[in-house]
Amino acid sequence: MSHGAPRRHFPDRQALLDALAEAGFERLGRNCEPRSTAPARLPGAAASDGRGLRSLATRDAALLELMFAGKHGENSGALNAAAERAFAVMLELIEQGQADGAIESGEPERVAWSSSPLSRA
Repeated sequence: MSHGAPRRHFPDRQALLDALAEAGFERLGRNCEPRSTAPARLPGAAASDGRGLRSLATRDAALLELMFAGKHGENSGALNAAAERAFAVMLELIEQGQADGAIESGEPERVAWSSSPLSRA
Protein backbone atom coordinates (compact mmCIF):
# COMPACT_ATOMS: atom_id res chain seq x y z
CA MET A 1 0.00 0.00 0.00
CA SER A 2 1.29 3.42 -0.88
CA HIS A 3 1.58 6.26 1.60
CA GLY A 4 -1.22 8.15 -0.15
CA ALA A 5 -3.64 5.20 -0.48
CA PRO A 6 -5.76 6.10 2.58
CA ARG A 7 -6.46 9.51 1.02
CA ARG A 8 -8.25 7.81 -1.85
CA HIS A 9 -10.55 5.91 0.52
CA PHE A 10 -11.20 8.42 3.31
CA PRO A 11 -12.08 12.10 2.92
CA ASP A 12 -9.94 13.12 5.90
CA ARG A 13 -7.90 11.85 8.83
CA GLN A 14 -10.93 11.79 11.16
CA ALA A 15 -12.84 9.51 8.78
CA LEU A 16 -9.90 7.10 8.81
CA LEU A 17 -9.75 7.12 12.63
CA ASP A 18 -13.51 6.57 12.85
CA ALA A 19 -13.24 3.59 10.49
CA LEU A 20 -10.47 2.11 12.63
CA ALA A 21 -12.55 2.59 15.81
CA GLU A 22 -15.57 1.01 14.10
CA ALA A 23 -13.48 -2.01 13.12
CA GLY A 24 -12.30 -2.23 16.74
CA PHE A 25 -15.87 -2.34 18.05
CA GLU A 26 -16.75 -5.01 15.50
CA ARG A 27 -13.75 -7.05 16.67
CA LEU A 28 -14.75 -6.55 20.30
CA GLY A 29 -18.28 -7.73 19.49
CA ARG A 30 -16.93 -10.91 17.87
CA ASN A 31 -14.68 -11.54 20.88
CA CYS A 32 -17.63 -11.20 23.27
CA GLU A 33 -20.06 -13.45 21.41
CA PRO A 34 -20.95 -16.72 23.16
CA ARG A 35 -18.68 -19.53 22.01
CA SER A 36 -21.56 -22.04 21.83
CA THR A 37 -25.25 -22.11 20.99
CA ALA A 38 -26.13 -23.18 24.54
CA PRO A 39 -27.98 -20.57 26.59
CA ALA A 40 -25.55 -18.25 28.33
CA ARG A 41 -25.44 -18.60 32.12
CA LEU A 42 -23.78 -16.34 34.61
CA PRO A 43 -21.07 -16.05 35.79
CA GLY A 44 -19.29 -18.04 33.07
CA ALA A 45 -20.83 -16.07 30.24
CA ALA A 46 -20.02 -12.74 31.84
CA ALA A 47 -16.45 -13.86 32.43
CA SER A 48 -16.21 -14.80 28.76
CA ASP A 49 -17.30 -11.30 27.72
CA GLY A 50 -14.82 -9.76 30.14
CA ARG A 51 -12.04 -11.83 28.60
CA GLY A 52 -12.99 -10.44 25.17
CA LEU A 53 -12.49 -6.87 26.39
CA ARG A 54 -9.28 -7.72 28.28
CA SER A 55 -7.93 -9.52 25.22
CA LEU A 56 -8.44 -6.45 23.06
CA ALA A 57 -6.98 -4.19 25.76
CA THR A 58 -3.80 -6.24 26.12
CA ARG A 59 -3.27 -7.02 22.45
CA ASP A 60 -4.14 -3.63 21.00
CA ALA A 61 -4.28 -0.94 23.68
CA ALA A 62 -3.92 1.88 21.14
CA LEU A 63 -7.00 0.68 19.27
CA LEU A 64 -8.97 0.43 22.50
CA GLU A 65 -7.93 3.97 23.41
CA LEU A 66 -9.03 5.20 19.98
CA MET A 67 -12.40 3.43 20.34
CA PHE A 68 -13.18 5.16 23.64
CA ALA A 69 -11.48 8.51 22.96
CA GLY A 70 -14.74 10.29 22.17
CA LYS A 71 -13.03 12.31 19.45
CA HIS A 72 -15.10 11.03 16.57
CA GLY A 73 -16.45 12.88 13.58
CA GLU A 74 -19.95 14.26 13.23
CA ASN A 75 -20.99 11.48 10.83
CA SER A 76 -20.07 8.58 13.09
CA GLY A 77 -23.45 6.80 12.99
CA ALA A 78 -21.86 3.57 11.78
CA LEU A 79 -19.32 3.81 14.60
CA ASN A 80 -22.05 4.28 17.20
CA ALA A 81 -24.00 1.33 15.77
CA ALA A 82 -20.90 -0.89 15.92
CA ALA A 83 -20.34 0.10 19.56
CA GLU A 84 -23.96 -0.66 20.44
CA ARG A 85 -23.73 -4.10 18.79
CA ALA A 86 -20.49 -4.85 20.63
CA PHE A 87 -22.03 -4.19 24.02
CA ALA A 88 -25.46 -5.71 23.33
CA VAL A 89 -24.31 -9.15 24.47
CA MET A 90 -22.96 -7.84 27.77
CA LEU A 91 -26.11 -5.81 28.43
CA GLU A 92 -28.22 -8.89 27.71
CA LEU A 93 -26.22 -10.88 30.25
CA ILE A 94 -26.61 -8.14 32.83
CA GLU A 95 -30.37 -8.04 32.31
CA GLN A 96 -30.50 -11.83 32.63
CA GLY A 97 -28.43 -11.67 35.82
CA GLN A 98 -30.70 -8.98 37.24
CA ALA A 99 -33.77 -11.09 36.50
CA ASP A 100 -32.10 -14.07 38.24
CA GLY A 101 -31.06 -11.90 41.21
CA ALA A 102 -27.34 -12.52 40.62
CA ILE A 103 -26.53 -8.91 39.66
CA GLU A 104 -27.53 -5.66 41.35
CA SER A 105 -30.57 -3.86 39.98
CA GLY A 106 -30.32 -0.62 38.06
CA GLU A 107 -29.74 0.58 34.54
CA PRO A 108 -27.78 -2.18 32.75
CA GLU A 109 -25.43 0.38 31.17
CA ARG A 110 -24.53 1.86 34.57
CA VAL A 111 -24.04 -1.59 36.07
CA ALA A 112 -21.82 -2.58 33.13
CA TRP A 113 -19.56 0.46 33.44
CA SER A 114 -19.38 0.36 37.22
CA SER A 115 -18.07 -3.19 37.08
CA SER A 116 -15.94 -2.73 33.96
CA PRO A 117 -12.15 -2.98 34.17
CA LEU A 118 -12.11 0.31 32.21
CA SER A 119 -13.90 2.10 35.04
CA ARG A 120 -11.06 1.20 37.41
CA ALA A 121 -8.33 2.58 35.17
